[in-house]
Amino acid sequence: MKQLKQKNLYFWPNFKNWILKDVKGNGKVQEVISNILPTSMNDSQLKEKYGGVFSKEDFIATIDSLIKKQPKGEAKEDGLLNNGYANIFHVELEDSRVVAVGADWNAGDRVWYLRADGLVYAFGWNYGSCFFSPATGSKTLNTMETKEEIVQWAKRDYADHICGFNDGKNRCDCYGKALSDLLDLIKKN
Repeated sequence: MKQLKQKNLYFWPNFKNWILKDVKGNGKVQEVISNILPTSMNDSQLKEKYGGVFSKEDFIATIDSLIKKQPKGEAKEDGLLNNGYANIFHVELEDSRVVAVGADWNAGDRVWYLRADGLVYAFGWNYGSCFFSPATGSKTLNTMETKEEIVQWAKRDYADHICGFNDGKNRCDCYGKALSDLLDLIKKN
């Protein structure tokens, strides 16, 4: 396997054991569709709404290609999120199990964290995270109604947010930048 050899990667144990172990050849880089989550969702909801599962080999080739375009966590309009939100992929293993893979840029450590979890991710995925699926056979968020719904939940949730990283009583700007980026993205589409 020639992919995922960059120095700016950190692999959590399940990623090493499930994704990188026993790779059978090189996969093909897939064209992807990215879907910003309009609300917090679990993996069953992601599967139902967006579908799309990568083979292990195609996922490795695809994530390698995406990370190489953002080696220092640079913002890229059609790339991975670099704002602390998760980039989510569903990957099929050799035994036909499907697992969720999260790719997150950690600005403090200057590395991409790659982890794998069972599809029953206990806390679900935060809204504003991005689900990637192969372009073939996947659904997209392209309806005006959906975009309007995204704006409504984003404004509501940001207005009600109390940060767990401060004293728990004061508003903060945790979601401010993410909200601004999300609304810009919606306007462009």
